[in-house]
This record gives sequence, C-alpha cells and structure tokens, in this order.
Amino acid sequence: SITIPTSVTSIGNSAFSQCSNLQSITIPTSVTSIGHYAFTNCSNLQSITIPTSVTSIGDSAFNDCSSLRSVSIPQVFTVRIFQLFAKNQLYEIELLPTFS
Repeated sequence: SITIPTSVTSIGNSAFSQCSNLQSITIPTSVTSIGHYAFTNCSNLQSITIPTSVTSIGDSAFNDCSSLRSVSIPQVFTVRIFQLFAKNQLYEIELLPTFS
C-alpha cells in the first residue's frame, strides 16, 4: 500500500510500472496528472480512485493490471476508459462528477 504525499502534483511516466507488490494506492487531490504507463503491469493492484483534480492521464496508464476490479475515475475520462484500462478484469467503474 502506498500513500502519495500531498506535495506531489504529478505521477510520472512508468512511475509504478511493473510494481507487482502494489495492492493499493492513495492518490491525493494535489495530483493533477498521471503519466503514460504509470501503473502498467501492477498485477496485484485491486482498486484505484483517481481524484477529480486529475485532468490528464497518459496512454495505457493502467494496462495489464490483472487484479484490478474497481476504478473510480473523473467523468471527463469516460471516452478513454477502454484505452486506459485495457487488458483488465474490471467489475466496477464509478464515474466521479467533475465541476468546472
């Protein structure tokens, strides 16, 4: 389990890629962007909540997370869900309202 500090504003490209021991992560509202392949191949990641502060998610950010079952994601990314979460066994996707 990882809790990202509130001083972090961006999760870089491939930052947690292939972290097979990662089961859960807490992303604070200070984060506004998640890089390409940031969590790809995190085979034990089970669920993730992406705060509405995130306005940019890189390609294939969550591909091949084989244990990922539940995702909460801002509505603005609805059109890209299949691209962002390819090759996963998702059971639940919650779309979080975004306000402008």
